[in-house]
Amino acid sequence: MIILERLRNAIIDAKFLLDRGYPKSTVIGIVAQRYSLTKPERSLIYRALHTNHEISIIKNKLIRDVDKVRDHSLVIDGFNVLITLESLIRGEPILLCDDGVFRDISSSFRKYRITELTLTALNLLLEIISIIVPSEVIVVYDSPVSHSGDLAMKTRSLMKNLNIESKVIVSRTPDTTILSLGEITASSDTVILLRARHILDIPGIAISRFPNATIINITRLYAEAIRDFFDHSK
Repeated sequence: MIILERLRNAIIDAKFLLDRGYPKSTVIGIVAQRYSLTKPERSLIYRALHTNHEISIIKNKLIRDVDKVRDHSLVIDGFNVLITLESLIRGEPILLCDDGVFRDISSSFRKYRITELTLTALNLLLEIISIIVPSEVIVVYDSPVSHSGDLAMKTRSLMKNLNIESKVIVSRTPDTTILSLGEITASSDTVILLRARHILDIPGIAISRFPNATIINITRLYAEAIRDFFDHSK
């Protein structure tokens, strides 16, 4: 995926404004208008950039050594994780965001459909769980999403083979449910990550299985943009 100069400039401007305290929605509106950003480009900036304060909080909670998950309770933000895994499997570009978390470029939970790819992503998720061996796994699905009950039933069925204590919850208030459960949280939702005790980035674990994955490293991108700016100013 080629990052156009226009998008590079939008990213560096957005980062500057975020760290000056402007609300993210305002920042996206400003740079979208200034650089005529497309919807995917706006989504990329929205999902990939955070304030330095948020970055510090989230990075300090990220678990780098998966062995530290062993014998601890893990709660998984079901749709959030599965959608990113599906993006990896499809070969879509994945964002390595400036808070150190891997995210897909865009998510449309309300339009989510269960397909063969969903089951492939679910099996990949369960394979990773079987390797890191938490003491308990709780998967939380958002009940307003279409067919969430069907996916919950399928998840319960497959998790029986893990030999790990597990449960699947369909919740109308998934964020609240997720934050009330488990020692370790697997999600890329910033609202959840800022309040979680510990964070596990499951797509970050899975990405090593996709050597040809296209990764957009946002921190490197705006660092290079800043360096280029000063080089051209000399």
